[in-house]
Amino acid sequence: MVFYLTSSEGRGFMGRGVLAGEAHPMTIEQRFHIIGSPSINFDYAVEFREAEMWPKLIPLDLLADRMPLLLGRKNPARVFRGSIIRLTERDYEIVLETAEKLMRER
Repeated sequence: MVFYLTSSEGRGFMGRGVLAGEAHPMTIEQRFHIIGSPSINFDYAVEFREAEMWPKLIPLDLLADRMPLLLGRKNPARVFRGSIIRLTERDYEIVLETAEKLMRER
């Protein structure tokens, strides 16, 4: 899986991870740490076996004309708003390839 982020830096991907299991109802402790919308409306959470945050945001505009999921969309950022989205293997590979290239340029 990849982590999508919207921040003052822009919109894009910020890391990758591997889930440790299925989604489960959120615990009281997990709910305590939630800040802001849409997260406060979530009822389920997941745990990670692996998580890697990249030192640099992978801007969505570098991916919009390469990822099949985003091709032809007027506003590609809307695809990722407030949801968990299943990416095809090709979309996932494009994100990782772009991240690796940007990290080498660092």
